[in-house]
Amino acid sequence: MSKYTKRGQAAASQTGQFDAVNAWHEAGHVAVGLSLGKEVESVTIAPSPWRGKVAQAQTLWRAGWPANILDHACVYLAGPFVEERKFPTFEHNWGGDERGLLVMCWRILSDTEETARITQEESYQRALRGDVPQEVLAFREEKKVAAQKKLALMFADGVLWGRVRVIAEALLKHKTLTGVELQPFLSEQGC
Repeated sequence: MSKYTKRGQAAASQTGQFDAVNAWHEAGHVAVGLSLGKEVESVTIAPSPWRGKVAQAQTLWRAGWPANILDHACVYLAGPFVEERKFPTFEHNWGGDERGLLVMCWRILSDTEETARITQEESYQRALRGDVPQEVLAFREEKKVAAQKKLALMFADGVLWGRVRVIAEALLKHKTLTGVELQPFLSEQGC
């Protein structure tokens, strides 16, 4: 999920690129997820309620995540990866993506009932208080570094960038797309 800090949001609104930043961010998640075998339920850049808050953009997936932990981390970090490279001058805030990765790592390392129920917001609050086990933070950092390296390789030949562009353009035109609605855009462009 992409969201600007207030200063970044003001800058994006002033330049008319707020939707573009969100579209490219979500397109990054979608393109990488699809390339790793995920199925998109829907993707939107329209403001909408999400877990009791208003989200600027979000991607919902059909059931199931990649069994490979590194692939899972790549899907979480693909939005920030694309956004940072496409819009390097904006102040970014990828709290939702970072919290998602933290929760995933926490759940992998602990099989307690407490961690099975931890939410992204709770993990964030606990991280702010310094209440996250050090081994979880180290594991998250390890997966984050490995995912960033894998993403750089995935995007190196330019093919995935083409898919991101097609998805971002479709989102800018339609604001919300289902997985089924995405297919013609990808097929038309040979993606």
